[in-house]
Amino acid sequence: MKTKSIIIIITTLLIGFVIGFLTNAQITRNRLDTFVNQGSYNFFRHRMIQGINPDPQQARQIEPILEKYAQLADENIMQSRQNMQQMHQQMIDELQPYLTNEQLEWIKNAHQNFRGNMQGRGHRGPPSERGPRHRNWN
Repeated sequence: MKTKSIIIIITTLLIGFVIGFLTNAQITRNRLDTFVNQGSYNFFRHRMIQGINPDPQQARQIEPILEKYAQLADENIMQSRQNMQQMHQQMIDELQPYLTNEQLEWIKNAHQNFRGNMQGRGHRGPPSERGPRHRNWN
């Protein structure tokens, strides 16, 4: 009887550990996704509308302003990423005479992985269809 109780307690602890681990992973992923998407066009607009919470009349008036600045913010983020890529390439070019082929290959792979990750990070720019989006004020 004692052995059965110990097995039940250990099994319960293991199940709790697994559930906690998976929950923590999901929370961490959500936080990272939010952080990564902060500079995106849609996140900017959504965040502004959520914070302002305009009534329908205000929403019609501020829509063009938010559109303008969401586009500017998105262009700024894209320009910053391009500058980082150029800077990284310049660094590789300056390091090249001092590194072995293996070291140089590692740096180029890291640079390629960085570029691939930046390109795969969600939707960039305004949606293809025109018109209001994120209208949660109704």
